[in-house]
Amino acid sequence: MDTEKSKYITILRPLDYIMDVKEAAKLWNNSPSYVKDLCRLKLKKKGMAIKKGNTWIINKSNVTDSNNPLLYILDAEEAAVRWNYSPSYVKDLCRESLEEKGYAIKKGKTWILDANQPNPKLL
Repeated sequence: MDTEKSKYITILRPLDYIMDVKEAAKLWNNSPSYVKDLCRLKLKKKGMAIKKGNTWIINKSNVTDSNNPLLYILDAEEAAVRWNYSPSYVKDLCRESLEEKGYAIKKGKTWILDANQPNPKLL
């Protein structure tokens, strides 16, 4: 039962289940360059890492099925296309309100958004 609950939470709050290279390097006690190589050579193939912009985003929940949090995130450019806004406007929205509400988080230089959220104009 706990497993089902954790999978459900992953879908609801995918930003809680991801980390960037810097966080992973600290957690795994390795250098960032090693973690980047690991992402590129192994984790991407296993569905445990994805590159958004210039930033590697890593799944820290070990779930690789349809509840994988990497399936429920967007970067600012993808969100801009989805909502028909410019990428700079989406980045401004992230900085001004979406981060506060838990719908966006900045990893490296890339804004990562929860793909489940509605259009910000509707919030």
